[in-house]
Amino acid sequence: MAKTSANSGSTGVPGENRGRFARWGTVLAGTVIVLAVWAAYANSLSTPFVFDDLKSITQNSTIRHLWPLTDVLSPLDTGIGAGGRPIVNLSLAVNYAIGGLEVRGYHVTNLLIHALAGLALFGIVRRTLLRPVLREQFGRAAVPLALTVALLWGLHPLLTESVTCVVQRTESLMGLFYLLTFYGFIRAVESSAPRRWQAFTVAMCLIGMATKEVMVSAPVLVLLYDRTFVAGTLRAAWQARWRLYLG
Repeated sequence: MAKTSANSGSTGVPGENRGRFARWGTVLAGTVIVLAVWAAYANSLSTPFVFDDLKSITQNSTIRHLWPLTDVLSPLDTGIGAGGRPIVNLSLAVNYAIGGLEVRGYHVTNLLIHALAGLALFGIVRRTLLRPVLREQFGRAAVPLALTVALLWGLHPLLTESVTCVVQRTESLMGLFYLLTFYGFIRAVESSAPRRWQAFTVAMCLIGMATKEVMVSAPVLVLLYDRTFVAGTLRAAWQARWRLYLG
């Protein structure tokens, strides 16, 4: 009996070590993503306002105050920049409240948004690769593969404009809420008490809709993700989570 107990204890330790190693691996990967994004874009923090920045920031009277909030959330729909996009306008108003027209603060915010989006993408890919349909083939490599995907996306030259041109945060901020919608959905289907994550998912989708119009495709793609990696069929996905999709 003593031998059995000892064996039982010894088999528990490697499992704990693996869990601890996995957690630290995830933290390390997240740190690498943030540092890589910072290294790539740190030399752009003093870039002056250009193009649509002028109408959306320097000439935008609705970002000169944070209260009443109705003014900030009702930017004129000029068809460019923050026009008609209340969440983007609110973010610019917060920047203005902190540092006026000092350009570095706006660029730091853009950089932070991009880094957070990279972390969200890392979480999405890692948890997707750990789903039952993919775990056997990719589970052991989930963290390095997710890190690779997040770095390729975060450092890709095509995203330079959305980070370095201030008002192009319409793209990066919408992208962040898009990714957080997916991340919240994945956490919801993994959770034994999913309502909190479902509420998070709907909230991120709603805020994204007030950020840029491209967000309109998010509910459809979440449904397709559900069908492919979770439920197996569209009917099963709808039957299991129709309240979430109505939300």
